[in-house]
Amino acid sequence: MEALVRSYEKKNVFFIHTLGGDEELPVLHFKKHYRLNYPVIPDNLDRYRHLIRVTGITNVAVFGGDGVCVLNESFMEGGSGSDFEKAIDTALAKLDGPNRRGAAFIDAGTVYAPPVKDEGAIVRQRTPSLAAGPAGELHLAYSSDENGTGDVLLRSFEGGKWSKDVPVASTKADEYAPTTVSVGKGQALVAFVSNEKGLYDIHTAVVKDGKVQKRQQITKSRNDAMAPALGGGGKVEPWLAWYEWSRMGDLSRDREVFAAAFKRGGWSRPIQVSPREVPTYEDHADPSIAPDGKGGAWVAWAWDYHGTLPQKPPVDENSIFMRRVDGSMKLGEILAAGFRGSGRARDYTPSVAIASDGIPWVAWDNSHKSSLGYNAKALFVNRLTGKDFEDQVEGAASRGAIDSPRLLADPKGGLHLLWNQDGGGTWEVWVRPIGTKSMGEPRRLELKAKNPRYPAACFDSSGRLWVAYSDAVRPRWEVRVEGVEG
Repeated sequence: MEALVRSYEKKNVFFIHTLGGDEELPVLHFKKHYRLNYPVIPDNLDRYRHLIRVTGITNVAVFGGDGVCVLNESFMEGGSGSDFEKAIDTALAKLDGPNRRGAAFIDAGTVYAPPVKDEGAIVRQRTPSLAAGPAGELHLAYSSDENGTGDVLLRSFEGGKWSKDVPVASTKADEYAPTTVSVGKGQALVAFVSNEKGLYDIHTAVVKDGKVQKRQQITKSRNDAMAPALGGGGKVEPWLAWYEWSRMGDLSRDREVFAAAFKRGGWSRPIQVSPREVPTYEDHADPSIAPDGKGGAWVAWAWDYHGTLPQKPPVDENSIFMRRVDGSMKLGEILAAGFRGSGRARDYTPSVAIASDGIPWVAWDNSHKSSLGYNAKALFVNRLTGKDFEDQVEGAASRGAIDSPRLLADPKGGLHLLWNQDGGGTWEVWVRPIGTKSMGEPRRLELKAKNPRYPAACFDSSGRLWVAYSDAVRPRWEVRVEGVEG
């Protein structure tokens, strides 16, 4: 395989492994873990996207200058190399004229396939995380590559104005993917990924009154830890979830989901939430976590599930699963919360929240079960009913790209679904109330951004909705926050 990669690089052909999740964060994790210097191109409609196939199966994709994928096939390792090369060469023959550029385009450290349009370097402020404090303050964490490597920054809003950025992690290392919660007046807890010691690991830091008080490395992984997700804060002790890679043969293949609780200013011993009793080739990713107000927490994640649970829930790969961890770190039963129905569901990027009655809800991104057709996209919502989850409800649907589902709880206990949707050339942010009896009407938020991407949101203590996003406009993506009326 490596010889083929080197051979085709001379022809300006790059091999990509794609993975679940159509936000930029899963793609970033994937690129960074495999230390890729060739492109990873997310397909927001999931017509060509699959879970990782590294050991045993190799997915190969070839993109033209218009961004259209002209080849996406799986090849078994040990199979016929001539068939492998013939398929690629046939696809290359379809790329004529302007679709064949002479050299790869490198933009802000990301190497794109030669066909991708060269529009100059971009500075990216990205992956915002927004949290509200007990006295109406807000905390915004985000990453920036302005200094050449990833930095994690925090700014706070109090008394009607924003503070200057606090460098939570700003070293020569690659630090990114922050998530934050409030831990008291004027205090924020931030979790992020850093390769400061070689491998990527999860770190946390407490920022109080604009100063970093305590930084701690949470994981000491053997093969990278990524995708931190914080939940709780305020009067509820925070919990943290993430996944860790492990090797199957020469390359990473398996990811497992872990969680830890922040109690009395320190972290508990991590516990593996994804099951140990199923085959390790089943991948677990995209964790989300929400404390339940009883000392425990609910964890949701995406699972490359192949019917290996003894109870045989009516779901198929990929699907969303949930599990409760109690205050003593005891694991509850694994519950299938994703799309229930025939065929592969293609569920990704869950977001979990707890309603005022203590019931966990989950929303997620789905690519093939939309009411608008097989190649349309949808966001689904489900809730625990008794001891299990039942049939899902469609929260949003689009024939174009749609992603970034966020479940938000307001101060009165109401729940809201927020998401990002392609409005036909530029992106939009939408929100709708959800409930046990019915869903409210969806509405598009009137934001000042030209192209708001990857939103994060929260309600402040007065019930006002705030939205953070990257305004993805060249030559500089800027993270902004807006309060929303109504």
